Amino acid sequence: MIIKQLSLEAKIAALAGIVFFSMIASRTYLAERIEVKRLRWLLKLQMVLFANTLMLIGSVHIWRNTVTMFYRLPAVNFCCFTFWKVVVLMFLILAHSSSFTALFLVAEEPYFFSLAAYTCLGGYIILIFFLFTLGSLEQGYKLLVHRNTNLNTINKNGKLAMKKTVLAITVTVALTVMGLLNASQPPAVKSVEITIHKLPLSMDKLKVVLLSDIHLGPTVGKSKLEMIVKMVKALKPDITVIVGDLTDSDVKDVGPAVEPLGRLNSYLGTYFVTGNHEYYTSDVNSWFELLKLLNVHPLHNENTKIMSPGGRESDWFCLAGVDDIEANVLRYSGHGMDLEKALGDCDVDHAIVLLAHQPLAAKRAVQARPDINLVLSGHTHGGQIFPLNIVTYFMNPFFVGFEFSTKDGKQWPENNIPMSSIQQTQPVASQRSFGIDYDHDCFLKDGKPFRYISGSIHYSRVPRYYWKDRLLKMKMAGLDAIQTYVPWNFHEPEAGVYTFSGDRDLEYFLELAEEIGLVVILRAGPYICAEWDMGGLPAWLLEKESIVLRSSDPDYLAAVDRWMGVLLPKMKNHLYQNGGPIIMVQVENEYGSYFTCDYDYLRYLQNLFRHHLGNEVVLFTTDGAINSFLRCGTLQGLYATVDFGPGSNATAAFLNQRHSEPKGPLVNSEFYTGWLDHWGSRHMTVPTSVVAKSLSNILAHGASINMYMFIGGTNFGYWNGANMPYAAQPTSYDYDAPLSEAGDLTEKYFAIREVIGMYKELPKGPIPPTTPKFAYGEVALEKVGTVRGLLNDLSPSGPVKSTYPLTFVQLKQYFGFVLYRTKLPRNCTKNTTLLPVFDGIHDRAYVSVNG
Repeated sequence: MIIKQLSLEAKIAALAGIVFFSMIASRTYLAERIEVKRLRWLLKLQMVLFANTLMLIGSVHIWRNTVTMFYRLPAVNFCCFTFWKVVVLMFLILAHSSSFTALFLVAEEPYFFSLAAYTCLGGYIILIFFLFTLGSLEQGYKLLVHRNTNLNTINKNGKLAMKKTVLAITVTVALTVMGLLNASQPPAVKSVEITIHKLPLSMDKLKVVLLSDIHLGPTVGKSKLEMIVKMVKALKPDITVIVGDLTDSDVKDVGPAVEPLGRLNSYLGTYFVTGNHEYYTSDVNSWFELLKLLNVHPLHNENTKIMSPGGRESDWFCLAGVDDIEANVLRYSGHGMDLEKALGDCDVDHAIVLLAHQPLAAKRAVQARPDINLVLSGHTHGGQIFPLNIVTYFMNPFFVGFEFSTKDGKQWPENNIPMSSIQQTQPVASQRSFGIDYDHDCFLKDGKPFRYISGSIHYSRVPRYYWKDRLLKMKMAGLDAIQTYVPWNFHEPEAGVYTFSGDRDLEYFLELAEEIGLVVILRAGPYICAEWDMGGLPAWLLEKESIVLRSSDPDYLAAVDRWMGVLLPKMKNHLYQNGGPIIMVQVENEYGSYFTCDYDYLRYLQNLFRHHLGNEVVLFTTDGAINSFLRCGTLQGLYATVDFGPGSNATAAFLNQRHSEPKGPLVNSEFYTGWLDHWGSRHMTVPTSVVAKSLSNILAHGASINMYMFIGGTNFGYWNGANMPYAAQPTSYDYDAPLSEAGDLTEKYFAIREVIGMYKELPKGPIPPTTPKFAYGEVALEKVGTVRGLLNDLSPSGPVKSTYPLTFVQLKQYFGFVLYRTKLPRNCTKNTTLLPVFDGIHDRAYVSVNG
C-alpha cells in the first residue's frame, strides 16, 4: 500500500537502493563464496543496473519536460509530435545502453553503436544539468517575484516552461557538438618546468611525460592509443608515467588494443598506477601481467629507484606509486592505497615523486608525508567534462589548493602539476630524404652523399628482451645501418590471423633502431629465404594444391596482396622521409635463382609496393653476382644490388652489377661473415682475417655493404628451414657472425670494427659487454611416458582416419609432428619399400614396426 502511494521517482530510487545494497553484499558476504570470474561479472552487472536505475530518475524528468509538456499544448502537430517522441525515446535508450556496451560491445576498435551511445550519455548529463538548473531558476523566480495570482497569467499555456526546455535542449546540442569536435582532435600536450628539491644535478632537465585517463574500451581503441604513443615518442622522454584509468574493460576484450604501449621505450622506463576505472573492470591483476609483458612496470603500492644514467651511484630519486583509493571503497582484495608501503624504501635524502591517480589521494599523501617533492596525478580529464568540471573547481585540491600543518606548526602550500612534458625539437619529416644520385654513383641522405655500412639482424631470431643490447653493439662496431627480413609466416600463422606483438613487434624493433641511431634496410619479401621455414611463406598457401609460389599465379598473388595490405601500411609510417628509420625496401629475394623467372610477378610486386609506400622510397633487389641470376631477378624501377662473400673477386662482382645498373652506387647486400650449418655437419666458420681483408677491399671500392650476418641468433620452435636436396638447418643460427648466437663479442667483431675505423669515425663511448652467463647445473629429466601411452593427452580430439596418408598441410598441422599408423596387408619377410623415394617423405621420419 505504501509503495503504491510513492511517486515514480521514489519507486526508482528505492530500486536503486536495493541494487546498491546488493553490491555491498556481493563485495562482502558473497566475495568469499563465489568463484572469482562469476563474482566479477556479477559486480559489473550490478554496477550497470545501479547506474541505469539512477539514470531512470533523470529520464523520467527529461520525458516530462520534453514530451509530456509539449503533448499538453493545444497547437501541437500530431505527426511532428510523434516524430519528436521517437527521437527523445531513442536518445534515452542510447544513453541508458552506454553502460551495457562496456559489458557486451567492446573490441580492439570502438563500435559505432558504442560511440553513439556515449555521445547520447554526454548529452543526457548536460540536458539533466540544464533542466534542473533552469527549473530551479524558474521556481526561484516564481517565489521571489510573483506572489500573487498574476503568476498563472504569466505562465499561461506553459510558455515559460516550454522556453526553459527549448533553451536547455539548444544548449545541450551546442555543447555536445563542441564536445564531439574537441574529442576528434589529438590530445593536447602541455609543457611545464618544475624545480624538484633534492633531485641530483646529473638529472637536471629530466623529461617526464605523464599520461592519464585514456579509457580504452567502448569509445577508445588501438588506433587512438597508437596516436598517443607516437606523440609521446616524439617528445623523447626519459620517463613515461601512466597514472590510471588506462582502461574500462577486461584484458580479454581490449588486451590487443594496449599493444602500442610496448613501444614506449623511454630510457628510464615506463610506469603505471591504477585508477578507479581499473577496479571497475575487476581485472586489475590480469592488466598488471599484460603491462609487464609490454615493459610497462606497475607500481602496486611500491617504489623504484630511478638511477642517473651518467651520475654517481648516489644519484637517484625515488619513484613511488599507490593504488587508487577506489580500491579501498570497493574492498578490492589485495589492493588499496597504502602510502607507507609505497614509500617503504624512499628516504629523506633523495627526492620523492609519487604517482597517485586521484587528486584527493595526492592531498592525503602530502599531508601524511610532507617530504614528497612532486605528485603526478590525473582523474579530472583536464577539467574538460561539463558540467562535472564545475564540481571540480570546488572539490579538487589541485584547483582550490590546500595546506597542511607539520609537527613544527609550519604551513606548506602544495602546487603539484598534473602534466609535464617537453616540446619536440627534431626536424620535421618533410626535411628528410633518401634517394639515389645516378650522376655521382651514390646514395643521397638529406641531400648529402651517403655510404652505408650495415649488418644483418633478424628480430625473429633474437628475443625482444635482447634487441636493444644487440643493436647497441652493432652501433658501437661502427655500423650506421641494419638489415632485417620480415618473415610472412611469423606474422600470419593462419590465413587472416595477424600478430605483431611481443617478439613479433616489428614496429617496436624499428623504433629501437631509430632511437639508437641506426637506419634500416627492410627486406619485406614476400619470399625471404633466410634459411627460415619455407622461406617465410606460410604453409597454409599450399592448401591450394595447384598454387605456383613466387609467380603471377592468381591464388598466390591474392594472398600476397592481402598480406602486403597489412604489412606495408604499417611500414610506411617508419620510412625515413616520414620520420622513421627505413631508407630502402627490398622486393622479393634472390628471385633470379628461382625457376619461374616471371617478370609479371616482379612488376606486380613493384606496383604493389609503390601503391602502399609511395614513389619516394628506394625499392631494390638482391641477387647473386652472376649475370644469369641478375637477368631474371632484376626489373627496371627496382635498383639492382648483388651479394657475394669473402674470397670473391669484388671488382668482377661489381662489374656484373654494372650490367644491370650502369649508374648508381655499388652495393653488396649480403657480404657473408660466416656460413650456415646443417644437421649432421660440422659448424661452419670463415677465418676472421679473410673477412677483414675482403671487407676492407669492398669499402675501398666506395661501395655500400651489408654484412650477413652480424648476429645470427636462434631458430626457435620449428622455424628452422632446409635446403634441397633435403638438408635441415639446426636450432642454432650462429653463422660464425661477429656477435655470437648469444650476443657475445668475438675476435671477428673487433677486427671488423678496426677495419670500419679506417673508413669512418667510430662512435664514442663504451661497448656493451658480453652478457654474463650462469651455470644452472644438471637438470634431471623424469620419464612421464611414451608417445603411444600418451596419445590421448597429446591428441585429445582423437585420430583422423583416411584411406591414404594425408599431408601435414591437409591436416592443417603446419609445424610439429604427425603420427601415422596403419596395418600392413601382409607380412613383409623381405626388404620392402614402403614409400617412393621422390614422392614420399619430404622431411624427417621415424619408422617403427609394432610400436
